[in-house]
Amino acid sequence: MGKYLGAMLTGQVCRSVDTARAHRAFRDGNGSMDEYNSACSKDSQSYISNQENFAHVSGGQLEWLDLLRPIARNFSGFSLRDSDGEDAIGPITRWFRTNSFYRKPTIDEKINCSGDELAKSLPKLPGNGVLLVLGPYSFAKLVENDHYADEKTLAMDYARAIAKNYASLKSIGYNCVLLLEPSIGYDQSNGKYSFENWYLESISIFKKDMKVGIHLPLCNATPIVPHLDKSNADFLGIDAIYTKPEGFKCNKDILIGIMDGARSKKETVEETLAQLKDFISNSNFSGNYYLGPTDRLYDVPFAFGIGKIKTLSAIANELK
Repeated sequence: MGKYLGAMLTGQVCRSVDTARAHRAFRDGNGSMDEYNSACSKDSQSYISNQENFAHVSGGQLEWLDLLRPIARNFSGFSLRDSDGEDAIGPITRWFRTNSFYRKPTIDEKINCSGDELAKSLPKLPGNGVLLVLGPYSFAKLVENDHYADEKTLAMDYARAIAKNYASLKSIGYNCVLLLEPSIGYDQSNGKYSFENWYLESISIFKKDMKVGIHLPLCNATPIVPHLDKSNADFLGIDAIYTKPEGFKCNKDILIGIMDGARSKKETVEETLAQLKDFISNSNFSGNYYLGPTDRLYDVPFAFGIGKIKTLSAIANELK
């Protein structure tokens, strides 16, 4: 079945009931930031402790709330409202077709940073940590741009700012960046996706001094991969529910998103291995592969998220 490289998460994870309650209390002025941070840390450690046999480990970045808030709050270039609360970043905006939301920030100056911002909002890991951030295409689509004349310049400055954090990220145990591109699948479903010529150049900035993957949730990756195959990313992540193995061709290592991230379903090792065997037997790629969820585990209850991670961990024992 090819060479199995390990598992990894493909997006943020959900919070436990206790952590969600602590967040509401803090948000409404009835609880403290320390109580909320403590609850987040407990959840993160639960996720981390169950990622045995994972190639790259993540605390799930649940304390980020969405993938833009820590960046908009701490990088320069983003407009912040006169408020100490979460509404300082921007208006609540629906996350695609889901029942979850994010704060949409506005860019009003050049994006930049000092280089230690992201490390301050992540747990320390033993050296194989993965940072989950929006890819350049999705970032450009999901922010309000009041500064840059074109998406290329916007994406390049975003990539440079993320890469500027690599030294501090490595100092706390991170060696991989997974660029999440939910907007590609969304635009594809609306017939609006077109490959941007600047994309490959922006990926080369992310690639400097860190392993880099690109993940395509809720997307038929077959027509997209020929473009991304030309990038210098180390691997490409595909949603194996939306992407059929027949006709799929990729020259790179791939991250096979095989665990359904959108549904509260408890997959077994046996059925997951059967799906994996079918995909590998009928597709064409380097032969090296990672496994993960199809998408983030943000929309499933905490216990189901832990269960899916445990199954991914257990699969490694069958693939060794």
